[in-house]
Amino acid sequence: MGGTICVWKRDKDQVARALLWLPWYIVNRMLRCIESAEAKIGKAPSAIEVFMEMKTLYPDMPINDVY
Repeated sequence: MGGTICVWKRDKDQVARALLWLPWYIVNRMLRCIESAEAKIGKAPSAIEVFMEMKTLYPDMPINDVY
């Protein structure tokens, strides 16, 4: 139980999962950013932390605003 909804390596008994209906290259980059942010902070990252990591690793991504 618990965990974040955006990390794909969580146990199957977690509360929620997310389905990302995005092109494969954006999903791959997003998963990489989630893993990188989680490794840096040592816990599941928030959406803002994932967005900040995405802008650091992939500044050319077509996502300009987290909101």
